[in-house]
Amino acid sequence: MDDEPLLILTAGPCRSGTDGDPQAMAADPARLEAAARPVVAAGHLPVIGERLALPVLRSAGAGQDVATARRRGLPVHHDVAGLPRRTPQESA
Repeated sequence: MDDEPLLILTAGPCRSGTDGDPQAMAADPARLEAAARPVVAAGHLPVIGERLALPVLRSAGAGQDVATARRRGLPVHHDVAGLPRRTPQESA
């Protein structure tokens, strides 16, 4: 296995179904952040798609992000247990 860390897109609802309720809108990013923690523990770099997309463009949502990844032949994991474990290398 290549020991380089992977860039892992963490996708999920961010604003859908909130009806503009600030508390509901705040809960979705918190869930994405919680999902990102085990990705870091596995030695990889999580990226929350909404955090990247919102300043630049309107995101189509998590479902569209997953569909795009599959269309491009990228692996899609629904559980962090499916990610390869990365062992950090000591610097010389």
